[in-house]
Amino acid sequence: MSNRRNDTLGGTLSFTASCPLHLEVIADYPAASDLQVHYAANDKLLKASNALQEHMIDTEDYAELAPEFARLDNKVNMILELLSLVIAEQIQLPPSHTVQMSAVALAVHSSLSFSPGEKVSIGIYFEPTIPRPLQLFGEVMAVDEWVTDIKLDSIPASMAEALEKLVFRRHRREVAARS
Repeated sequence: MSNRRNDTLGGTLSFTASCPLHLEVIADYPAASDLQVHYAANDKLLKASNALQEHMIDTEDYAELAPEFARLDNKVNMILELLSLVIAEQIQLPPSHTVQMSAVALAVHSSLSFSPGEKVSIGIYFEPTIPRPLQLFGEVMAVDEWVTDIKLDSIPASMAEALEKLVFRRHRREVAARS
């Protein structure tokens, strides 16, 4: 399923990162009402993450204020980072694993033991300044010695769009870092 050595996973763009990750085998996916609760929280998390990454102000119209905007942006980012460190110390984050993630699939690089066909609950802490996991569900598609490929299931359209934005931005950063 995965193309681990390039930029796609499950036929769509992907990014690779090392993030705290919790994977757990489940008997079945949660009930529809429980999924709605998870996905509402995910939607908020993805919107917050996307908002942190966006810089919408056209500084040409406010050239004299551009240094002030940059200074305020740096201060807010520093406060968020410090706050996330305090929160991260209060909660126990799961161990970090290298993951390749797209909007439809996940490849986990670790020695975790899973079998194809198992349903899994996935908690991935992809945003260091927001110590809250993106909660997803999927099915293990393939396992080799060090990589578990998981197809993500049951993602509503609104969340899929926000997840695609996240993946696109992370992928773009990876490409820029390689150049």
